[in-house]
Amino acid sequence: MKPAKLIAGMALLCAAALPVFSWAQDYPSRSILFVVPFTPGTTADSLARLMQTHLSQRWRVPVVVENKPGAAGIIGIDSVAKANPDGYTCLFASTAFGTLAAINPKLPYDPDKSFAPVMLMGTSPLSLLVSNNFPAKTVKELIVRAKERPGELNYASAGTGSVFHLAMELLQHEAGTRMVHVPYKGTTGVVNDLIAGHVPVTMMVFQTAAPLVQTGRVRMLAVDELATNTGVAGCTHHGRIGFSQHGRRRLDRRDGPRQDAASGDRQVQ
Repeated sequence: MKPAKLIAGMALLCAAALPVFSWAQDYPSRSILFVVPFTPGTTADSLARLMQTHLSQRWRVPVVVENKPGAAGIIGIDSVAKANPDGYTCLFASTAFGTLAAINPKLPYDPDKSFAPVMLMGTSPLSLLVSNNFPAKTVKELIVRAKERPGELNYASAGTGSVFHLAMELLQHEAGTRMVHVPYKGTTGVVNDLIAGHVPVTMMVFQTAAPLVQTGRVRMLAVDELATNTGVAGCTHHGRIGFSQHGRRRLDRRDGPRQDAASGDRQVQ
């Protein structure tokens, strides 16, 4: 039996309505809003702010980054879906954009019709982390401890329906454990409580986890099985998770043609 695979990610999307050939020749002619549906300091937030400076200089218009976290990203995503479909409001979407649609049939927006993909920003492996005061030193030890105490151990995620939530549930399904899910409003709360030892276990993108491990604030038990180039100085782990988990980052815009939607292969000029 092949291991289950859950592909996660970050992309740029914008609110969809106008065909690309109808855009004004002077686009962009005013400020552009990048909505990040997660808390500051997350990978999505960092990418948005990295692009903010570059694109503002290149386009010669202000680029504003606004964090709208909550409900695993639904609040921020919905705000872009309801924005004026003129190409000036963009969403930094993650894998949650797809997972939320898969598990929640009553979203306040239409994920197929409300957005047009612009480009894939990148992917990142996921990592399994534990607090420093948690006794397990390997994934095997974590699983043994969880089986000894079914329903007693908690794990944190950045929200119900997030890739971190689903990745942990997939791990539990394959390992036969029963830990209790504790959803947070975003990654910042998870990081703070993991460091403080209020929650013992979580799943997080490697880029966010690496500096926490390097500075000795948490421990990394494993990264996903397809992860490469994770040999960051001072960031060690003890194994690989036996299924493929990757976080993707994508940019979508509140406008755009449906003929390109499947590829999301536009260039930012």
